[in-house]
Amino acid sequence: MTVLDTIHALVVDDQRTITSHIDSSLNSFGFSNVVWTTDGESALSYFLSDADFADIVISDLTLPVMSGIELYNELQKIKPGIQFLMLLADPTRENVVAVRDLGIKHILAKPFSTEDLLDHVEAMVEALVGPLPD
Repeated sequence: MTVLDTIHALVVDDQRTITSHIDSSLNSFGFSNVVWTTDGESALSYFLSDADFADIVISDLTLPVMSGIELYNELQKIKPGIQFLMLLADPTRENVVAVRDLGIKHILAKPFSTEDLLDHVEAMVEALVGPLPD
């Protein structure tokens, strides 16, 4: 059992190609606990039933029903400081500033490479558990 077996990730995006790419990237990194959903409201419902549902959330900014920003704000009430990566299909200065102003440190513009995604994921994991072994 590795440290990644104890970390749960939630992926929130309404584009199946994106969730598939993220899921396979996380699995190749060593994650075994990855759940995905297509909208912010469904993601929030997981946390409303179990505040410790996930340790890491990777979410698109633009989602049906509830935006990534709304999801982040609600999650801060339930699990303050949760590791959160916001995906931006439209990485305008305005969007980046809005996300950063919330305190979200991890932002990734679509389309993105597996390497860029995993750089953010590794930083979020290390914020939770400390440095990972090589």
